Amino acid sequence: TVEIGNWALEGWDAPVRKMTKCIIPSDFTMPIGYGNSIVADFEVESGNKRYYSRDGVLYLKEQCREDGLPGDVLLQFPGGKMGTFVIPDAVTKVREASFEMSSLTEIVIGPNLDVFEPNHDVREQMKKITINGNAKFKFLDGFLLGDGGSTILLALPSLMKGTVVVPSCV
Repeated sequence: TVEIGNWALEGWDAPVRKMTKCIIPSDFTMPIGYGNSIVADFEVESGNKRYYSRDGVLYLKEQCREDGLPGDVLLQFPGGKMGTFVIPDAVTKVREASFEMSSLTEIVIGPNLDVFEPNHDVREQMKKITINGNAKFKFLDGFLLGDGGSTILLALPSLMKGTVVVPSCV
């Protein structure tokens, strides 16, 4: 059995940038590393007990979470998708580097999200993070903040011009 390691499908390499789809077989249950910022959509074959995809986004099913917490995990967002992405209500965790090299303009966080691990290398296209009914997160001066505003989880480079002032709550 093969594991897809951290950064194995990282989108900087020319062959990876040419991919149009990454298909996860129905019997594939090995871990998928973070930082796989491919342009392609993910497709998980039906019957896979660990993973699923919806609209090209890759998720880990709740029953396969190693931390035992409820809810699904957003593992990887395809870098080539554009526009606004609403994190589904079933998702309670966004894994580290899930939005790396994303072409999104906006992420919408709903009330069920509990954990948003740090993400970096977000492209200039992203201009906005909307938080709907979730007191765990704040969006302030281009920063997505967690832990009551004490941790920077994501910074939007499009809003960082000249001197950047880190919010005093951090």
